[in-house]
Amino acid sequence: MKNKKEYKRYFKNFCKNVRKIAINFANDMKKDKVVSTIFIINVLLFLMVTVFTNVLSGIIAVALVGGFSFYILGSKRHEKENSPSKSNKKKSKSKSINEKKKNDSIKVNKKSPKKSSGSKVKKKQNQSTSKNKVLVAFKKLFSKNKMRKFVAGILILGISSILLGFAFIGYIVATAPAFDPENMDRAEASILYDADGEEITRLGAERREKITFDDMPDVLVDAILATEDSRFYQHNGIDLPRFTRAAVGQVMGRNAGGGSTLTMQVSKNNYTSVVSTGFEGIQRKFTDIYMSIFEIERNYTKEEIIEFYINQPYLGGGAYGVEQASQTYFNKSARDLNLSEAALIAGLFQAPGAYDPYVNPEAAEARRSTVLYLMQRHGYITREERDLANDI
Repeated sequence: MKNKKEYKRYFKNFCKNVRKIAINFANDMKKDKVVSTIFIINVLLFLMVTVFTNVLSGIIAVALVGGFSFYILGSKRHEKENSPSKSNKKKSKSKSINEKKKNDSIKVNKKSPKKSSGSKVKKKQNQSTSKNKVLVAFKKLFSKNKMRKFVAGILILGISSILLGFAFIGYIVATAPAFDPENMDRAEASILYDADGEEITRLGAERREKITFDDMPDVLVDAILATEDSRFYQHNGIDLPRFTRAAVGQVMGRNAGGGSTLTMQVSKNNYTSVVSTGFEGIQRKFTDIYMSIFEIERNYTKEEIIEFYINQPYLGGGAYGVEQASQTYFNKSARDLNLSEAALIAGLFQAPGAYDPYVNPEAAEARRSTVLYLMQRHGYITREERDLANDI
């Protein structure tokens, strides 16, 4: 019984101390703007680090930054408390000013005053008045009150936009679909053979035959990366420079290309949708970013992500995936494709209907030429190899 009473007493004392600390901190926030700004910065820092890493990293970051900032604030307050009061400083300043005035008056009385001509004095007065007018105009424009209001407005706008951004991120995380590895795999078509081992037909809604990354030729991998995601091995699911350029281009009404990475397209094919306009389009894009960074890239290797990307999409001619497309268009396996054929297959990912070589051979040839140009631009092939592939 005694132990229980002691524990209760300790708990009550602990709660009282926490309450006192909270009240004192709230009073400090009301009185001191520095404390409130430090608190807001630490809250934003915690949210940012937690979203992009984990909760433990957020707590450590806030402990380091918050502790350091409050230590500096406490040391400055200690210096102010130990420094002489403002009233004493004002008295000492006024005394020194009076003594300087007396000394200056004595010096002036000793020296003989110089007389200046009236015309020079008038010119100086006119110049000074014109300068004063300009200074007054600038002071009105950039007065302290106006500048304070301007800076305060910018700070409020910045903080509110950051808070709205975090609220939007929270909404994206809350509404994102649950990650399920089974969604990443698509079934192959069932193949029927005759008694001699010859293929009769394929059953299934989608004609698909899968291929692994190890079986893919280097020219096909290079062609896809050069065309769809040139920095695939450098980013963690989102290519920020490319995404920013595409977003600015859309706002300006220009075609700056797509901002989606291979990982984001895998997310779109398996978890979200193809909606690209309105709020639903924005929500879908940021959901793809979230799924790419925190789910797909964390659970799969880059090579596995490439396998998902090449085996899933429709590539025209009733074919799904690069292996089936290679057999449909060239009657050979994807592992046997040459540079020209690989460039044509890689060009189908953007718009399989528009670049179908059976339906639009001229558009398919132009798209192949674009793919070869991008491969040369990113250093995968030389100019001679590009010209040879274009001539086939």
